[in-house]
Amino acid sequence: MVFDNGGYGEVRDEMRARGDAPAAVGLVPADLPAPARAYGGHGTRAYDPAALARAVTEALDRLCSTLITVPEETP
Repeated sequence: MVFDNGGYGEVRDEMRARGDAPAAVGLVPADLPAPARAYGGHGTRAYDPAALARAVTEALDRLCSTLITVPEETP
């Protein structure tokens, strides 16, 4: 399971807390499940709690590795 905040979210939050304008902390959106599929595993995204529960249940029934990306909404 990977929580994707679109960049260096922790650093971005610390910069904001200091009153600095966040710089160089955003990343180009990446299709994180794609490499999992390319290497023979399963990759998916879970956009809400119900989808996450379903993805975890399905992952436990698979015979291959699974990567679940959970997009994190950050201001």
